[in-house]
Amino acid sequence: PSKRFQWKVLPQRMKNSPAICQWFVALALSPVREKFLNCYCYHYMDDILLAAADKEQLNELEMEAKKQLQTFGLIIAPEKVQRQHPWKYLGLQITQHTVAPQPIQLAVDVKTLTDVQKLVGSINWIRPYLGLTNTQLAPLFELLKHSTNPQEPRHLTDAATQALQQVELALHSKFVSRIDPTQEVQLFVLIDHLAPFGLLVQWCDQWPDPLHILEWLFLPFKSLIKARKRCIECTGAEPARIVVPVQSYYFEWCLANKYQLQAAFAGFNGQVSYHFPSHPLLKFFREVPVGQKLLRSPVPLDGLTVFTDGSGKTGKAAVVWRSSCGWQQQVASQTGSPQVVELRAVTLAFQMFHDQPLNVVTDSAYVANLLQQLDHTVLYCQPFTLVFQVLLELWRTLLQRTVPYFVLHVRSHTSLPGFFVEGNARADALVSAAALGPVPNTHQQAVLSHQFFHQGAEALRRQFGLTHSVARSIVSSCPDCHHSHTPVYFGTNPRGLKALEIWQTDVTHIAEFGNLKYVHVSVDTFSHVVVATAHTGEKSRDVVKHFQRAFATFGVPSQVKTDNGPSYVSKAVRAFFALWGVTHVTGIPHSSTGQAIVERMHGTLKQLLQKQ
Repeated sequence: PSKRFQWKVLPQRMKNSPAICQWFVALALSPVREKFLNCYCYHYMDDILLAAADKEQLNELEMEAKKQLQTFGLIIAPEKVQRQHPWKYLGLQITQHTVAPQPIQLAVDVKTLTDVQKLVGSINWIRPYLGLTNTQLAPLFELLKHSTNPQEPRHLTDAATQALQQVELALHSKFVSRIDPTQEVQLFVLIDHLAPFGLLVQWCDQWPDPLHILEWLFLPFKSLIKARKRCIECTGAEPARIVVPVQSYYFEWCLANKYQLQAAFAGFNGQVSYHFPSHPLLKFFREVPVGQKLLRSPVPLDGLTVFTDGSGKTGKAAVVWRSSCGWQQQVASQTGSPQVVELRAVTLAFQMFHDQPLNVVTDSAYVANLLQQLDHTVLYCQPFTLVFQVLLELWRTLLQRTVPYFVLHVRSHTSLPGFFVEGNARADALVSAAALGPVPNTHQQAVLSHQFFHQGAEALRRQFGLTHSVARSIVSSCPDCHHSHTPVYFGTNPRGLKALEIWQTDVTHIAEFGNLKYVHVSVDTFSHVVVATAHTGEKSRDVVKHFQRAFATFGVPSQVKTDNGPSYVSKAVRAFFALWGVTHVTGIPHSSTGQAIVERMHGTLKQLLQKQ
């Protein structure tokens, strides 16, 4: 039979799955790749790039690719084949020596937020090929912030206009070179205004321009590791040389004492250099100092100690400290998750005491770990998320500090004596739910919850602690649930919400079994697993034997429901259930309505036996 494919979400305006298209073309080209191991055969969707060492081999590769594609029903239009440079592939214009983006038209007529997104999206696409940094494009990025309305008016500021002029100048003056297989690939680590970035380059003194840039790598963290991986992806080998703009003494000291740097250089067999070759483009970066002074202290400071805490339930962020006048406090409001409120409390502490050494004590391991790295981290921009806005405010506060600080994590709700526990307890008391007013009416909460979620009566009863009658009345009075939902369930046959929660047990008679005609049946009301055992009677000892086999097979349930038969309410059965910790309930006397599930199972069991 034919292979079937199914997808649930497709990109806008697409009639077919792009993943299936990519997979199908790859399947068609796989014999070509296996036959021509020394040639290049790249493809993305319906764009295919073929490259070989000589023209004769390239023609043979082209013929074989067309043949295999035709086998799968894929035809290449002759007018789409490009044999002479410049070649255009995936938005790139490839010449014999360079790779540059195709000329694009920037949407400079900016009127709305959507226009800004189109403009910045086009620039961001060509940025790696033009060497534009985040600092240069920051005025354009600012126009994307502080709004969620696509039609909100936007206008280019003077700074954004200057950034756009830099982009237009770079479009005409900068490019990325094609790789020369005869030359080694090197990695240059450079320092931008905010964070280090890298260059994959080739250097040859015999070239008119000895520096050929293969790719710009803007990596906010793990720069060396990601740059090495990128070099392997592009060239199939590690860089032959890595240039790090630091003095050899400091590099060797860091390599011996920092496991992060040891991990970044793990397995590297190439050369490490500390000096850039002479080139105008690299001259500026050699003069930029490496790193920044870290204000975070590894040891406690001789200064003020503050305790911070926050609660997402109450939306309170508190700062507590002890002065000469006694304990002082400051409370602020912040919506969001507990982590967001905790960040707001720490930000408040740094803002209040920005000009003095500070010891910050927090019971949030998330905040403590974050503060260990935030002062030397470049944030990934997510402007429309609440956590990013709070985190950005804290990050800016730390960058503006000129005095050191120390961070300590303590465990909350402990009975240990001492200054730290007392201060943390005071901060915790300020943000706890006990400080709030009385709890709103539970019945009204249940009504509002059902109007939004339309949950059933049993779910309302469990969530808000209501009685069965009150929960059923809320569901019955809902105009939406009155017609669309099944009748309210009154609980004569309660079902378990998980396996081994509620069993129903009864006895049925099957005359064909002779002396073993008394068949004891137990059914799990959640999973409908059935245990049936044949016995010579239906006395208490037979009931106990049945449950012993059932427990050994499927486990011990939390509750067993039976009828009011003498064997089920006997002392021996009650003692057996008490030994195993099982709750035993009975239905309505002389009525089978409370045993409907197991009664139906009797009929199913007999039908199966008749088919044997």
